[in-house]
Amino acid sequence: MTPKLLSTTLLAGVALAGAAFAQEGQNSGESPERLCTEGFLEANLDDDEAVSAQEAAETADVEFSTIDIDGDGMISQEEYLKCAGLWAENAASASVAASNEEVLEATEMRDIEFTHVDRDGDGTITQEEFMTWMEETHREVTEPSGVEATSATGSEEAADATGGDGDRDPAMVLRQIILVPMAPDADPAEMSREEMAARAAQQFIYRDTDANQRLDRQEWSGEPEGTDHVLTILSKRFGVMDADRSGDVSQDEFVAEAMRTYKSAQARAAEAGEDAAADPPVVYYRYPHPM
Repeated sequence: MTPKLLSTTLLAGVALAGAAFAQEGQNSGESPERLCTEGFLEANLDDDEAVSAQEAAETADVEFSTIDIDGDGMISQEEYLKCAGLWAENAASASVAASNEEVLEATEMRDIEFTHVDRDGDGTITQEEFMTWMEETHREVTEPSGVEATSATGSEEAADATGGDGDRDPAMVLRQIILVPMAPDADPAEMSREEMAARAAQQFIYRDTDANQRLDRQEWSGEPEGTDHVLTILSKRFGVMDADRSGDVSQDEFVAEAMRTYKSAQARAAEAGEDAAADPPVVYYRYPHPM
């Protein structure tokens, strides 16, 4: 099935809002600390590729406890930024640690892919174009036969967007695009749709240094300088969560924000033709409406 386009706007909270770690039935090897080190935990614990209201609420409770470092029952802005911004710092550190050869290879790959991702040829990559390309690339790795069948039906747009030249390795694209590096022996084909969406959100936010919801060639191919823009967006998101303007975020405020994200994802899924009463697919939960 060709994934529907999601005409949405990313914010830095995206990669965090859908993180989950249920008290029971969690994925093997998951721990709440992953929320800070990698920026997300998977919410879709039952593998149905959708996020339920219960999963969203339970997730928020565990996230709150993880971010509330001093355990005082409130999240300060300092605590929030320390956890929520760590994935960006890790990405920056990984970029600095990469060899010149690795950086050159990744830059050349991104430069070549730009023309495939920029579908309307306007010289910039929108969030919708980027997400659609990541979804199709992920499907090339996890469902290669399905992609071949799609191309065989004459869908030139899909073939062009995913490369279509026979020389492109989609698994390598996934490995080089995702922010927090996978382990050397990790298989991109085992990456879930939700993990792909979360890492795609991080990648877009990290590179969109002017926060205009578009990537130009410099932002796409160059290496971002610092993470100040990520922390700025996170600070704005903290202000939205702090509904009573107390300077701290309570557990009720944190959970309320998670439920707003859930409802927004459900509404967008319905706009795209999904069942309005059903739980929203994980990708919609990872790309919430702008604040």
